Amino acid sequence: MQTVRLYADQGLLGSVTRSVGGYRQFDPRVLPRIRLIRRLRGFGCPLGDLSRLLPADLGRPVSASRIRAFLGGLEAEHVRRMAMSRCALAFTRGIRALLSGRRGTLTEDAILSRLEAESAHL
Repeated sequence: MQTVRLYADQGLLGSVTRSVGGYRQFDPRVLPRIRLIRRLRGFGCPLGDLSRLLPADLGRPVSASRIRAFLGGLEAEHVRRMAMSRCALAFTRGIRALLSGRRGTLTEDAILSRLEAESAHL
């Protein structure tokens, strides 16, 4: 229920009414929206970005141009994250290779030299 409140607070569930006792009352149409949000979140969509995709009116369909724009931004973010992951992987592989069969300490120059060699392969 805390997740549903968070979605409502972000404005993703349309207007929310309150009962006499102060409880939130949701339109029954929010159930498919909640499932869609959960699925999109599972694909890595930031919660704050979903308001750019989902119309505030629960009954209104989403335009193809809006979906394309949203997916373009999401794809760019995934590409950026993959590039960062490749750099992190090169770092760990480089240091691991440098440590292979060694004991003792390493100089910063040795670490930097190995990282530069690994980065050249990216």
